[in-house]
Amino acid sequence: MRLAGLAVAALALAIVSGVWIAATARTVPRRFDRPGQRPPSAAVATCAGACEWTAPPRSNPLPPTRWAQVAAGRGEIRGLDLTGVSREAMRELARIAEVRDVTLAWPEGAHDEVGFVEDLEASGLLARITQLEIACDACVERLARARTATRLRVLRAKGCTTDDFLEDWHDPCAWLSARAARRLASSAAFPGLTDLVTSARGPALAALLDGPLAARLHGLHVMVTPAGMTALGNAPRLGRLERLAIHAPAVSSGSARPVIAVVTSPHLQRLRTLTFVSADSEGERTLSSDGMRALARHMRLRSVRELDVSGAYVGDDGLVELVTAPWLSQLERLDIAHTGLEDQTGADARAALAVRGPWPGLRALAIGAADPEPLAGFGGVIVRSRLD
Repeated sequence: MRLAGLAVAALALAIVSGVWIAATARTVPRRFDRPGQRPPSAAVATCAGACEWTAPPRSNPLPPTRWAQVAAGRGEIRGLDLTGVSREAMRELARIAEVRDVTLAWPEGAHDEVGFVEDLEASGLLARITQLEIACDACVERLARARTATRLRVLRAKGCTTDDFLEDWHDPCAWLSARAARRLASSAAFPGLTDLVTSARGPALAALLDGPLAARLHGLHVMVTPAGMTALGNAPRLGRLERLAIHAPAVSSGSARPVIAVVTSPHLQRLRTLTFVSADSEGERTLSSDGMRALARHMRLRSVRELDVSGAYVGDDGLVELVTAPWLSQLERLDIAHTGLEDQTGADARAALAVRGPWPGLRALAIGAADPEPLAGFGGVIVRSRLD
């Protein structure tokens, strides 16, 4: 009898535990965060509240959505980041009824294989992806022939694999080939594409700027040569552009003419965000002191509301001209972190900025590690780090 009682109690405990586990599955997020790990079908099926799937973080200038919310009974995944996951995991996801708003970057074994694009389309997952990164000229050409990438909004494309997407200036792999650029520029595969991140020079850049794709873009983040930077300013098809980020390291050792071509362009009059990208090393800076002065003296883009020159360590001369430029008052956000403002050489620039004081409409001023005390008049708009 005692044994029977214990058996009954154990059975009751098992039943209660099962009910508790089932209830917990509906309220407690389930996390799958190991590289290449995929959510088992059973887990997706039992997760009725919030299922979370995240991959290891990766530096990305286009901030990815890292969480997936799985809705009860609908098998619906939103905002999924597939960074670093395997091809098998993608096949698993393709079997789920609804997968939306997918960010895909550097999937394992995929960034140098044309077959990946074909598998992606065949599985049906390509039809749901909104952001995609590929690093393979042949992959770009294959994607340009796709028929199902209708939801694609953001594309990051380059020639082949390098450690940093837009920072390895000397590596031939960093540049998209002219053939891939021509296919991409004339493709009708992604009618909803609004943002392109790439690196192109010579005939490849000319093909991108002359093709119908350029006329549809609202955002462009591009690594170019000095001649390519000039070409950006002279490209009439970029008339819809609202966001432009330029990485042109060789400009820092040359003349300021490429900078002038951009900031005086009659074709960029809808631009709201302008970024001159600079890496940590001196040779990777897009703006020199001459370039900063050219920006300060020649800016004609009246629609720009956000300017980012962070990382362009130019010292005091260029900075003083920039912070005293009359057109600066049109900006809502200004990032001058890590430009020399923090050092002794930036003392005059800090003083000039303090005298000028905040202007109406300014919402954020990034000063990096500079002493905020002389700029106390700017109050709550001061940001100590770079702006996102």
